[in-house]
Amino acid sequence: LSASVYYDAVYKNSLRVSRDQFVPKDMAQFSVAETDAVLDRICTGMYMPICEVIDFSSFPYAGFAWNRYLLQQYVAFYSQRFKLIHIGFSSECSGAIVRRSSSIDNIDDLIVDVMANAPIELTKESALQFLYDKGYLTQRRYSNIELLILKAKAKRNRKDRN
Repeated sequence: LSASVYYDAVYKNSLRVSRDQFVPKDMAQFSVAETDAVLDRICTGMYMPICEVIDFSSFPYAGFAWNRYLLQQYVAFYSQRFKLIHIGFSSECSGAIVRRSSSIDNIDDLIVDVMANAPIELTKESALQFLYDKGYLTQRRYSNIELLILKAKAKRNRKDRN
């Protein structure tokens, strides 16, 4: 028997510490200043895919071993200098760690910027594959990808003229 999990509700009330384990939020103790300092060193641009963080050895102890699920939770609910931009919580970990100082406020803004700067042909198939491969999306589909591709092309053209 398979049950649907409403991850957004679960994440508001618990902390995901691995693919399958959730614990009460008060079981972790995040050192926000130290953890944000580590993210400052790792995230050299305005954003990065959360899945690109693979070495957690420099993260301060938080009560649980660091992994991308715990990192996703930290960025979404605790970080003061970074925010999580993604489609939503799901069984897979996806999205981006984005500096709060950036002008990227939602997943559409992120996708346009990623595609405008990606070394790919801006077609629906190549864009979706790239976003999936990099970990921004958990599936190779996105409802308004065609509109975002047009915006990314316009952004590329503006950059080329400058």
